[in-house]
Amino acid sequence: MPKRDIKALTSIRMIAAALVFFYHFFSVPSGIVGNVFLEGHLGVTIFFVLSGFLISMRYYDDFAQNGITRASMTDYYRRRVARIYPLYAFLLVASLIFPINPFGVMYYTLTQGFFASLFVPTSTAPLIVTWTLTAEECFYLLLPLIAVLPWFQARRFGKIGGVILKLLVIQCMFLAIGSLVVVLSNAMGMAQGLGFMAYPSHMILHTIFGRFWDFGIGIVMATIYKRHKWVGTRGHITAEATTLLGILIIVVGANGMHEQGGFTTQGGIFNYLVAVGAGLLIWGLTHPRVVLARLLSWSPFVYLGRVSYALYLVQGTWLFWYVNQQNFVIPTSNALAFLALFYGAATLVSIVLYEAVEKPMQRFILRRTQPAPANATVMSEPAR
Repeated sequence: MPKRDIKALTSIRMIAAALVFFYHFFSVPSGIVGNVFLEGHLGVTIFFVLSGFLISMRYYDDFAQNGITRASMTDYYRRRVARIYPLYAFLLVASLIFPINPFGVMYYTLTQGFFASLFVPTSTAPLIVTWTLTAEECFYLLLPLIAVLPWFQARRFGKIGGVILKLLVIQCMFLAIGSLVVVLSNAMGMAQGLGFMAYPSHMILHTIFGRFWDFGIGIVMATIYKRHKWVGTRGHITAEATTLLGILIIVVGANGMHEQGGFTTQGGIFNYLVAVGAGLLIWGLTHPRVVLARLLSWSPFVYLGRVSYALYLVQGTWLFWYVNQQNFVIPTSNALAFLALFYGAATLVSIVLYEAVEKPMQRFILRRTQPAPANATVMSEPAR
């Protein structure tokens, strides 16, 4: 990672979480901008690309140059656990006090994303949005292996066209493996009941087999960022153009997806385009003088970015899905006020969870699991 966090990239998490929130709970008129909100699940794609970028910035070169060692893997996984699991586990356990459907060990191991029947948006399903954590967990497991592959070494990336081609090949390999798992699962009866890898569509949309492209774009953009620094006025202009191009591609992808019937139909192919747009946007925002980067570096936006994980999880809890299932009829004149109130309430809950649960538990885990160097005081670090 850079010596300092890139504030604008923290704030991007706020935007991604808000897109998913509005997608789940509100509907807007279709149109060039409206279609972005109607396909607001693309916030997940932005999350995945950003995750690939940030994790690669911190760990990719270390694994690629030094290989997979016990020390590097210990540090890597303790930080990943501290980042993802404490708040998730807290909300999962808290869900037990409500009348929810039975669920098993897959929720505690973050493998629920592989089971199609657990991905059902109802008021009684615990944390239904957390299928994304299954994909994240798989990416965490895969990154060290990808980094040590000679074929995917950063020094061999070459031109951008070759990089994209390599990503396409790897994505096709994942799709082939995922398709084989779907066939075997159905043939062996494992798709019955909870629906383990039951359908090709579920495999493509909601598992690492179909979503590796998103993380891979993040890896590529992290490599480009480290190899090609923004220099002078020309670098600033290029960064501004890259940021605008990224936004344009995301908008075009969202509109193409919506016009073709949405993510779950043939329109899903546009998600690959959206991931490229997200990657370009993230790369452009690494320049501190880009107009949008300066705006997103505003402290309140950065803070909302930090609590975005809590916001993302809390919208999948029983309470918010209960509100969603009530089918409230909101007069047009009051729709904006209700939206602001509902989103504001979710944000306030998220802030409380971040300050009272997520941040303290991260520090506790990192402090307790950090190896103490000789003659040195153990210091905790924020999870990134």
